[in-house]
Parts: sequence; C-alpha cells; structure tokens
Amino acid sequence: MKTIKIYNAQDRIEAERVLSELKKEGIECYTMDADVGEYMRIVEGFSVFGCDVFVREEDETKAKAVVEDLLFLQKQEEQPREDAQKTKGWEKRRIIAGVLLVWIVIGLLISIFY
Repeated sequence: MKTIKIYNAQDRIEAERVLSELKKEGIECYTMDADVGEYMRIVEGFSVFGCDVFVREEDETKAKAVVEDLLFLQKQEEQPREDAQKTKGWEKRRIIAGVLLVWIVIGLLISIFY
C-alpha cells in the first residue's frame, strides 16, 4: 500500500479536522509532522512546518476533493467574521466621531455665549 501526501495543514488542529472529514468519507489517512517538525514539537511544543496529511494512492482524487470542499467551507465561514470585524471598526469610528462632534459643538456654544 503506497501512500501519498495530499495536504499540508498549518497546525495539528487543522490536520485533525481534515482527518475527521476524510474518515467520514471512508478514506484511510494519517498525519506526520512536516520536515523537522517532530523535533520542533518536542523541543518547543509546536512546529512551524505544519502537519502533512497522507492517504492511500488509490484514494488520492477523492481525498483531494474532500479537502477542497472543506477548505471552501472554511472560507465561507470566515467571510462573515471578516465583514463583522470591519463593521465593528466603522461603528467604533462613528461613535468616536460623534462624541468629538458633540464636544466641538458644546465648545462653540460656550465660546459664543460667554
């Protein structure tokens, strides 16, 4: 049974999510730390090289399709969060601008009447 690398996850959590989806589809798979990641994980507690996901060679196309679907769903989930964060930033700016405008108007009124 020959195996082939189909994906390099950024971290262990992402790799486990990919493994879970592949196993749901009945695809045998496993992970290994990329490059010298195993040693880094032992010494530093994490690896900057990520985690490689491997499947059997005959399952390669099906597995890649599952991973692509998963990544597409992740992008869709992340999009609203980014929009919400942008909106929050503008809301804060509008509040700050409103407060400043009120202080300027109050300052002008005080200077006019005194």
